[in-house]
Amino acid sequence: FLNDTATTEIYTRGIVGSVRCVQETEVIFMDINMPVMDGMEATKILKSKMFNGELTNTLIIAVTAARCENEEDRKTFLEAGFDECVQKPFSAVRLTEILRNYGII
Repeated sequence: FLNDTATTEIYTRGIVGSVRCVQETEVIFMDINMPVMDGMEATKILKSKMFNGELTNTLIIAVTAARCENEEDRKTFLEAGFDECVQKPFSAVRLTEILRNYGII
C-alpha cells in the first residue's frame, strides 16, 4: 500500500514517518515490537492526533506474534487504541475479512 520511499521513512523515522503517510492511507499495519518506539505507543500518538482532528481517522491493525484472535486476547490491543489485531502469521482470508468488515475493500 505504501511506496518504497514512504516505507523507508516509517522504518527510519518511526512515528514521524507514520504521521506523514496517514493522510493518504486507509489502513496502517502496526507491528507491536519496533526498535525505536513500540506499536502501542505509536498508536496512542496517532489516535490522539486523529481525535484532535490533526489527522484523518485511519484504521490501525496491530500485527503481533502474541495471541489476539479471541475477544479476551484482543481486549489489550483494542484498549490501546488499535481497531483490530492479527496474529503472525496471518492468512489472506483473515486480512480480507478484516478489510471487508471496515469497508476498505
